[in-house]
Amino acid sequence: MGIANAVTGPRSYKLWYTAAKTGNTDWTSPQDTDIEFGVTDPPSLAVSGNKLYCVHQGRAKNGEIWWFSVDSENNRSEDGKLNGSTASPPALAEFHGDLNCVYRGCFSLFTHL
Repeated sequence: MGIANAVTGPRSYKLWYTAAKTGNTDWTSPQDTDIEFGVTDPPSLAVSGNKLYCVHQGRAKNGEIWWFSVDSENNRSEDGKLNGSTASPPALAEFHGDLNCVYRGCFSLFTHL
């Protein structure tokens, strides 16, 4: 899959992605992730286990945290909702083989996944 680029579509709550192999300047056509719940703020991406994971806050800053993954064959998982809520966009990183999501709750910092 190489490099990935996630962007929100113009004037919509849709999340789009495009990809290029490492060192390649030919990007694929943008693809709609077809998430049902939309996004307001920027998504966060991380690679773990040969999959690209994306977490994002729910539409209209409703505090919900959603995630999905895309594998090397471009197969996309179903949307999943994490327990918890956030007041700002979540962050995602792989550390020691574990995928970690960090987000700001009402009064503290949490990790999940």
